Amino acid sequence: IILATMYLSPIILAKTTIVPVIFYTPETSVAMGGALTLQSKQNPLKRLSGITFVTLKGQYQLALTGQTTWSKDKWRAEAELRFAKFPDRLYGIGSESSADYGTYTQSQLSSKSTLQRKLGSWFIGPIIQAGHFKSLKVKPAASQNPALWPSFDKASFMGVGFGILQDRRDHPFDTRSGHYIHMTFIQNIKISDAFSKYSEFMMDSRLYIPILPKISWASSAMFQIKSKDTPYHTLPRFGDQPGGSRIMRGYYNERFRDKVLFC
Repeated sequence: IILATMYLSPIILAKTTIVPVIFYTPETSVAMGGALTLQSKQNPLKRLSGITFVTLKGQYQLALTGQTTWSKDKWRAEAELRFAKFPDRLYGIGSESSADYGTYTQSQLSSKSTLQRKLGSWFIGPIIQAGHFKSLKVKPAASQNPALWPSFDKASFMGVGFGILQDRRDHPFDTRSGHYIHMTFIQNIKISDAFSKYSEFMMDSRLYIPILPKISWASSAMFQIKSKDTPYHTLPRFGDQPGGSRIMRGYYNERFRDKVLFC
C-alpha cells in the first residue's frame, strides 16, 4: 500500500509495459494472464511490476514487487507480495534429493518489506516478512516420505531483521559495470504454535567488468544458511523458473534444497 501510494504522483510520467501471458503445460492446461511494469523515466529505481495468470484447472499465481527512493535517494523502500496455488515437482532435501520426483500443489501467501537509510555508501534498515504455505494434492515418489520433512503439510512464519546493501552498478536493469552487495539477517518468531521459529542469513554479491564497448563480464555469488527448524517450503533452493530464485540456469527450481546454499 505504501509503495502504491508513492507511485500515484509520478504514474502519468512513468514508462508502462504490458505483456500478455499465455502458456500450456500438462499439469495446468491452458493458462492466461498478463505482466505489468511501471517505471519512472527519471529514476529507474522507482519501479512497480507484477505478473498474474489463471489456469483452466483453477490454479493461479499473483506476484507483485515494487521499490522506490526519496529525499535525493537517501531513503529507499522495497516490497513484494505473492499469492499462489500452483502445481510443482516434489523433490527431497539434501542428499535425499534424486531424479525420482513426486508432484504436489503449493498454496502460498507471503510478503516482505524493507526500509533503508543511506549511511555513507551503504543502505541499512529493517526487514519484516510473513507468510503461510500449505501442501495440497501430494503424490510423493515411491522413495519419498514427506512426513519426515519439517512442516511440509503447512507452515506459517513471521520474521524481523535487518539488511545491508551497497549498489554501485551503472544501471540496475541494464548493468555494464560496477558491483552489488546485499546481506540480510532475519529471525522468524514463534508467536504461537502455528508459527515456525528459525533464523536465516543471506548474502548476494555481483560484479560487472566492461571488456569492450558493448561487452561486459558478469559474475555472481550467493550464500544462504538457515537453522535446523526451517520449514520445507522456505529452505534455500535454486533454479531458473519464473517465480523462483532465478539462479543456476538449467536447473529445475525445486531440484535441490537444503539448509545451506552456495553458488
